[in-house]
Amino acid sequence: MLGSKISFIKLIILFSICFTLPSRGQEISISPAILYFEGGPGQSATKTIKLSNHGKKAYDFQVSIKDWTRDSVGTKVYAEQGTLPHSNANWIRVSETFVRILPGQEMQMTINMDIPAELPRDRTSNSMFFLTQMNADRQETNHPSIGIQINYEFGVQIFHDPITAKKGEVIFRDLQYLEDSKLGKRQIRVDFENNGDLHKAGQLRFELTNTENGKDYKLSELAFAIMPQGKQYQVLDLPKELVAGNYHIVALLDAGPGYELNIAEKKIHVGF
Repeated sequence: MLGSKISFIKLIILFSICFTLPSRGQEISISPAILYFEGGPGQSATKTIKLSNHGKKAYDFQVSIKDWTRDSVGTKVYAEQGTLPHSNANWIRVSETFVRILPGQEMQMTINMDIPAELPRDRTSNSMFFLTQMNADRQETNHPSIGIQINYEFGVQIFHDPITAKKGEVIFRDLQYLEDSKLGKRQIRVDFENNGDLHKAGQLRFELTNTENGKDYKLSELAFAIMPQGKQYQVLDLPKELVAGNYHIVALLDAGPGYELNIAEKKIHVGF
C-alpha cells in the first residue's frame, strides 16, 4: 500500500489570534483573541473562550500553556511554561487537557487564574493558551515518498494588569531614512519604546510631503504591539513610483484611547 511507504512531514501552523480566525475551510473558530484578567493579590478570576466547529469532521486538540515575549520587531517568541521573568503561566488552571469538538458543535472552555498573594512585579504579566490539533489528516504530495501532515494550533493571549502598574506612553526614539541603490531599497525606519508597565498596541501612520511641489503622499499604516518597557523598530518601504526629491516625513504613533499621540518628523532627500 503506497501510504505505508510514505514519509510524512509534520507541520504545525500557528494561529496566534488577534481576532476570531477560522482555520482550514472555515471549519474551526475560537474567540476571543485576548483574555484580560483582573483581580488583586490573592484573588481568583475566571474567563471563558468559545470554540466552534463549522466542518464535517471531529477535531481533537491538546491543551497547553506557554510563555511568550516579543523581539525587536514585535514578533512573538515562545518559551516553556513559567520560564520567562514576566510569566503568569503558572497562575493558570484549565479543567481540560484534551478537547474533542464534534461537527457543528460549539463549546465553552473555562480558564481560571489564581493571582499570587504577593505579586512579584507591578507590571503586566502574560502567557499563551494553546490548542494544538492532534488528529490532522495526512496529505500526499507529488513526490512519491513524501507526504505532509498539517496540525493547526491556535493561541489565545492571556494578560494580567496589576492596578499598581505604571501606565506610561509609547514614544519615538528615532526616525531615519534608509537608502540602498544597489538593492533598490528606499525605506523609513522608526524606533520606539514603551516606557510603561502595561502591554500596548496601536498603529503607526506616515505622511510624506514633497517640499518642492507640495504634493502629499499617504503611506501604508503599520500595526504594532509592544511589551512593557519594550523597545522596537519597524521599517516601511517607500512606493516605487515615488520620484526622487526633497520631502518632509511625519510619523504618528497612536497607542489608542487614553494615550497621547506621539509625533516625529524629519526632512529627507529621497534618491534615485
